[in-house]
Amino acid sequence: MDPAASAVIQPMIGLPVWGAKHGFGSFLTLEFGTPTPSSEGYGKRHLWIYCCNCRIIREGFELASSESDGGAIKRAVTALNQHCLLDIGTEPSSGRSAFLFDEGLALETWPYGGDPLEEQWMIYAGSCVLTYRADGGFLDLPSTTTMQEHD
Repeated sequence: MDPAASAVIQPMIGLPVWGAKHGFGSFLTLEFGTPTPSSEGYGKRHLWIYCCNCRIIREGFELASSESDGGAIKRAVTALNQHCLLDIGTEPSSGRSAFLFDEGLALETWPYGGDPLEEQWMIYAGSCVLTYRADGGFLDLPSTTTMQEHD
């Protein structure tokens, strides 16, 4: 993985999820770390699953996918609360990614199949934003100096 992407992701490893929500359509948002109220409603590390297919699984069993009904998606995404992030993996050749959590939970993403530059997910870390695209690349990677200044 690109060193700048790793610099954004690495501080999230071991942090618990809180405030996991199902938004419009298949949009998902997750906060990482200690719950902190803020005027923007976001914590220090915020993940937004955006324009992609996704599914939440537990030990190989699908709890819900982006094609599931809203109730199933809401139950599955809230099941991520209090679980710690173990790793984030990307597969650039296919544009797939996986957020791995403790107790066998995972959130997997893959492209819709349209625009290769479509944004699948974004991690907001202070003033830095790490964006993963459908083509398996990262968009506008911040410099590690900028990330350290605002972390």
